[in-house]
Amino acid sequence: MIKISHLKISNFRSFTNQDNTISELDVLNIFAGRNNVGKTNVLRAINLFFNPKSYNPSIDRNAIKEITKGATKDPVITVDFVDDELESGKESKYQIYCNLNKEESEIYKTNSRHAKLNSSSKIKKYLSTKFKCVYLSTTDQDLSSQAFSLLNDMVLEYFKKKHKKIKQTVEEFERQYDLLLGTFKEHINDIESDLDNEFELFRENHIEIKPKLVIDDKAKITEFLLKNISLKLDDDYAQIIDAKGAGVQ
Repeated sequence: MIKISHLKISNFRSFTNQDNTISELDVLNIFAGRNNVGKTNVLRAINLFFNPKSYNPSIDRNAIKEITKGATKDPVITVDFVDDELESGKESKYQIYCNLNKEESEIYKTNSRHAKLNSSSKIKKYLSTKFKCVYLSTTDQDLSSQAFSLLNDMVLEYFKKKHKKIKQTVEEFERQYDLLLGTFKEHINDIESDLDNEFELFRENHIEIKPKLVIDDKAKITEFLLKNISLKLDDDYAQIIDAKGAGVQ
């Protein structure tokens, strides 16, 4: 059997480059603690170790390291293994480092001298052969759109009632939008006709295809007004909701 006995996480999401270690891991492990302390990020870090191609720098880098632009700003995940399969009948203890600061061909490194682990590619092959890592998130993937709806209600409904200038500005924008939409509808046939000329090449090749412009009358004007506003949660550094753990979400 092979098992993880020790884990160290650096520069990953909520974990800085300090000594973030989890020791005495066993075959079955349970992580407990209050919300927003990094439980979910521990599982994400393990998943990243086994699946480095899932790395997304925009959310996986520690935000402080990203701001300061240090030389080693990408995550480094170190895992200690207890392994009786590397050498038949003999228990081995070794570390494997997954260093995302390196080129793809050099991501993995180990302190073991075994021939099966003497290169990054061999380590990758060994891990993929011996382990199947599956990360199941409990995240409600629709929370971002819910947060956007919350902003719609708060910014453009509540504040329209509270602030006269906001109310007047939004109402004027709505009038101008209706005018623009009406003008576009009046000329939509002309626009389609002009576009249709660009599709003549298809018809020459016996492909019957033509452009059709469709106007979404149900589109909310608030989506235009709030397109560049996002809801983030600030706990030392602001992050989008999707980057937080399941408990906070």
